[in-house]
Amino acid sequence: MELSKTFNCPKCGTAYRQVNNTAIHYECSCGNVNRIDGYLQSESNQKLKKLPLYSRFKQDTKGYFNQDAFTLTGALVVVFKNAALNFWTMKMQDGSVRLLEESYGFQTVLTPVTGINTKGLYDRLNKASTTKDTIIDHLGTYRLVQQDDFWGFDVKGESAADILGAEERFLFQSRDGATYIEIWLAGKDCRIFKQEPVETIEELELSAINAAIQFNEKDYADCASCGKEVYIPYFPLVKNFVCPHCTTLNKFSERWRWEKDQKVPRLQNNTAARIPLGTNLHLLGDDFKVIGATIKEDNDEAQWQEFTLYCETDGGFAFLSVFNGNFMLVYETMEFPLLPSVGQSSLYFEDTFYLFYNDYTTKLLWAEGYVFDDFASNNRRGFTYDYIAPPYLFSLERDGDKNNYWFRGEYVDRKELENQETPLVLPKKIGLGTLEPSSKFSNRQVIIGGALAIILFVLVHLGIDLTGTPAKVVLSNTYTFSDTSKNIEITSEPFELDNFRTNVGIDISSDVMNNWVSLDYALVNTQTGQEYNAGKDLEYYSGSDGGENWSEGSNTYDHLFTAVPKGRYVLNIEAEKGTDAGMVTSLYVKAQAGSKRALNFWLPFILILSWPVILLIRNYSKEQERWA
Repeated sequence: MELSKTFNCPKCGTAYRQVNNTAIHYECSCGNVNRIDGYLQSESNQKLKKLPLYSRFKQDTKGYFNQDAFTLTGALVVVFKNAALNFWTMKMQDGSVRLLEESYGFQTVLTPVTGINTKGLYDRLNKASTTKDTIIDHLGTYRLVQQDDFWGFDVKGESAADILGAEERFLFQSRDGATYIEIWLAGKDCRIFKQEPVETIEELELSAINAAIQFNEKDYADCASCGKEVYIPYFPLVKNFVCPHCTTLNKFSERWRWEKDQKVPRLQNNTAARIPLGTNLHLLGDDFKVIGATIKEDNDEAQWQEFTLYCETDGGFAFLSVFNGNFMLVYETMEFPLLPSVGQSSLYFEDTFYLFYNDYTTKLLWAEGYVFDDFASNNRRGFTYDYIAPPYLFSLERDGDKNNYWFRGEYVDRKELENQETPLVLPKKIGLGTLEPSSKFSNRQVIIGGALAIILFVLVHLGIDLTGTPAKVVLSNTYTFSDTSKNIEITSEPFELDNFRTNVGIDISSDVMNNWVSLDYALVNTQTGQEYNAGKDLEYYSGSDGGENWSEGSNTYDHLFTAVPKGRYVLNIEAEKGTDAGMVTSLYVKAQAGSKRALNFWLPFILILSWPVILLIRNYSKEQERWA
């Protein structure tokens, strides 16, 4: 193993002992950035700038990545055209070096990829497109996601990130969507890294982190229009601000200065949400601070608001979108699905289908505070494509064929905003929001819940049938009318009803034809004398008329005495046959104690079934409102 070397700063003479033998830059305690090339020499690269380090990470912090120990030795701060990123040097336990890319609330580990045949890769990178495949040697086939220009850099501590000569940064996604690679282009030299996203800082098991990002309270810029001093704490993460003195939007340029974009116009009759800059919000479990606001318009002249939010929980940025009094929280993501083809109706990502909802161009109308938009971009032809799976969103912003920016969104319940510590003025809600759930329960949840409820109900009924008292036949006989009498009197043997409440069922049938039978029956408690009475006429007629057969009435009847109290009972039946010309000779009677009432099963069954059916119909109706 090569021993670490000791150098002296060429500016102040302070001794420095090299931590990582592959280090390229070192920032001395005097603030001088030195290049390490066998000795220390002051870095003279014109892109070296004085930049703040806004990070949750700390120098000399130890941690683990995929169970491999590492130490953070320093950071390379880079300002790109479209972003600002920190690249922390991770000195691994085995002596190798990786980079921890960090900013905007996300972090990714970059592992250098060696052994790549880069012949011809420079030309392929210049031709790379978000819609065309690029072959990168044995790594396979990739699609360009983003291309960005290096504008400037600074070094904090000791850095092994080789920034020298770098001009462009490319981000690629594999054709199967599983892997990402990053390429730094320096002349024709291609520095290739494999990206491995880190979901949360906690995954790195760091020995120490900053509880929150502390922004520089002395960071000011002069407005390019009125010349007055403006506080710019979020630079270079946010490179646009609206001057509070003259309302001119300023944007930072590659010439490393603030330039005038356009004076912000006044909008009349604005009845949108009023959330003042500096307001603290608690949304979806995170704490935010409102640092900017915009009003935008699409190509159909629909207007909405976007509030720029700084997330004090993880140091990232998000956007609170407001349209027709409906709210969603949107944030950029570095994990996303494959680029959809033209006319593709859905996306599939992380076990969820997102349906195509809308595509549109965006124009900035108004802004205040610190924002990520500018008026000059209104002249650029960019499209946005929204895919939804309420309450979630995937939004793709395409900037030509060189840059795709992916955003995730989530519905924010209006009550969350109404319950903030600071009272807010909110616009009236109109219609169903883009991401507003049509119900508290999704169709899948309704179907599963309804099926489980029905299965449970059937099992309970089966359990009652199997464990309950079986039905007992107390009377079953056929009775015949004599030629000399048209009446029959029937009395059952006494029987006991042992349960607190019991149903007693009676089934009667007869061979009546073109005649009738009048029935009166009474269930009598032999101990108390209490009677339960009922009556019915059985009548059945049939014949033919004009060659067509007809019939009316019925020769069967059933009756249920419900919830009969416990006791000893007899059943009395009196039957009288009719005097019509038809026939009636016999009567069959069957009585059961403990009869089940079909309505007891089907009524609750229908009621249980109606719950998911009604919810599904309601969900469908609401969804039609969303897509109308």
